[in-house]
Amino acid sequence: MRFRPIRINLQRKVDQSSMLSRRTRPILNFTAFLFIMLVLPFASHTIHSNASPASVQAAPTASPVIRLSPANVSVDPSRVNGTFSVSVILVNSPPINQWLAEVQYNYTVLKTAKIDYSNSVLGPDAQSLRNCIDGVPFQNCDSGSKGDQKGVIDVGLYILGDVTVNPPPTALLFKIDFSVSVSLPNLYSVLHLFGVELDNGALKYDLSNGLTTVDGYFNDTYCPGPSVSKVLCTPPSVDISVSPLSPSVGRRVTFNATSSSVTNYKATIRSYLWTWGDGNSIDGTDLSLPTHTFTLVCNCSVTLTLTDSYGIYWSKTVVVSVHVFFVDLAIGDISVSPAFNVYPGTPVQITAAVINNSTVPENGSLTINLEGKTIQGAPIKLFQLGAYKQVATLTVTLDTAGLTPRVYRIDAVVPPLSGENITRNNIKSAHIQLIDPLLRGSLSLSLAETTGLGIVVIAAVGFALIRLRKKQSVLNEPL
Repeated sequence: MRFRPIRINLQRKVDQSSMLSRRTRPILNFTAFLFIMLVLPFASHTIHSNASPASVQAAPTASPVIRLSPANVSVDPSRVNGTFSVSVILVNSPPINQWLAEVQYNYTVLKTAKIDYSNSVLGPDAQSLRNCIDGVPFQNCDSGSKGDQKGVIDVGLYILGDVTVNPPPTALLFKIDFSVSVSLPNLYSVLHLFGVELDNGALKYDLSNGLTTVDGYFNDTYCPGPSVSKVLCTPPSVDISVSPLSPSVGRRVTFNATSSSVTNYKATIRSYLWTWGDGNSIDGTDLSLPTHTFTLVCNCSVTLTLTDSYGIYWSKTVVVSVHVFFVDLAIGDISVSPAFNVYPGTPVQITAAVINNSTVPENGSLTINLEGKTIQGAPIKLFQLGAYKQVATLTVTLDTAGLTPRVYRIDAVVPPLSGENITRNNIKSAHIQLIDPLLRGSLSLSLAETTGLGIVVIAAVGFALIRLRKKQSVLNEPL
């Protein structure tokens, strides 16, 4: 038996493999071309501007800050050449694709010479969003707005498309070149950041949402010193708290600036200027604790400018978010125990509850009164309740000693809030009955004894009536 040898042509198989590769390569190339043309343009991407790869950060946990650098421009360099520069710096920023900034200054002292965006964090391809400088509306300036005034720079940049920039920890927004009116004496100007905003399409940061600012000032004014004849003046310290910070339309808002103070030697506060951001303002010497009622929905930038007796001032801005809320604090229930047949001197326990029916948290006070007068020794319940039916209770003990026997009214009262939608349920009443106690040593009969005594009385009355009738008939008989 003969075996036929099997021959394997390796070269042919290699050739066939090469042929297969040559046949499929155009298909693979075409697939890659489609992926590049159709898929990649729709994928979001990030541009890292002014930052090396090592400096690219994740979204920061610290709050973003916009500050001026230098914060304090003193007299010496500015008086030499009549100009100086201030950089607007961004710190701890999340990814962004647009920013807005408004800087206010004293335009009789400083003039805007130039705005420089060349090294801005958004890079060279950024577009101008707003450009209003010293009352000259170059682009997108709302006529009559705070940004369209002398002494205000209102500018912003943005990037087209679904693109964000991941800034380094410290980045430049823009730079301002100022010219100084060197011919004027005692020059002073605050550089106040009153309107700022960062945006990345998904999140927006402003003064009402985590963004803070650090202002600066230009100074060529001297004040008396404690040990020398004169020193450069320093601005006052301004502090503002707001309650509530997110009020309803028509709700009175309290602004507290009592922690503000002057810093110059022997200076006093000359004036408080409050600008409410809704077209209204007040100015006075004793306005450290004013109130204001907003009549429209708005994110109102409220600015306090505090000026000392040397004319040195400082400003601070807070944003008050005014919304339309349902506001209702109601007395839920009031109970009195015991309530009836109470002898004077008996302690009476009174419990009342207040319910927050509002759609926002509210705070207030709950009192329990005796016919409109405060119960001696009774506490006042100060409460802060969450929205939607949250409850607080107050219990007091009424000492009835010295009260004359009669019916008394007990009132539970929660003072109505300004702008409250319903006020008819801010008071609720209950009653307590005080009676005379039995006299000591008086006769006390049981039920059987009382019944027997009643029968005797009735019989005596009947007998008396019969005798009276007989006596009348005898008088009528003839003699």
